[in-house]
Amino acid sequence: MSAAGQKGILKLLWETYYVDVMPADAPPVQVQECRRAFYGGAQALFMVLGAERGDVEESDAALGKELEDFAKAVLAGKA
Repeated sequence: MSAAGQKGILKLLWETYYVDVMPADAPPVQVQECRRAFYGGAQALFMVLGAERGDVEESDAALGKELEDFAKAVLAGKA
């Protein structure tokens, strides 16, 4: 299984974004809001692409699950 499959592609992309873009001294609320926006953008793109294609592939299902899990974590106050 690839690193992305074990960890989740969005999580890997977020971690890269965090290291490359976020200021080292960013306060926790800035990191939290930026992460939420990052995943929100991914969710919007996922929905648009899925609607245009009209089908769901196995890779789509894994990405959808990752997005769903993040949304649940936000609602539970854990993300």
